[in-house]
Amino acid sequence: MKNEDILKDLLGTKTENQRMYNEFMIKSRNPELRKLFLDLRDDEMRYISELQQKIEKLEAKPNILSHVFSTRLNN
Repeated sequence: MKNEDILKDLLGTKTENQRMYNEFMIKSRNPELRKLFLDLRDDEMRYISELQQKIEKLEAKPNILSHVFSTRLNN
């Protein structure tokens, strides 16, 4: 499994967690619980942003095979 695939799986999990915490926050009537779910949701949102940036960087890097093949095609 490639690094991008692992990060994308983790991104999916974090996105689902963020959605779940948001739903719990909306449904909760207890102010302390609402604050807890709000904080957890915001933490997940930060992780999601970091993961998206890491995935973009990994996908932007050309791998060695694409470099070798593009060099051979250009010669």
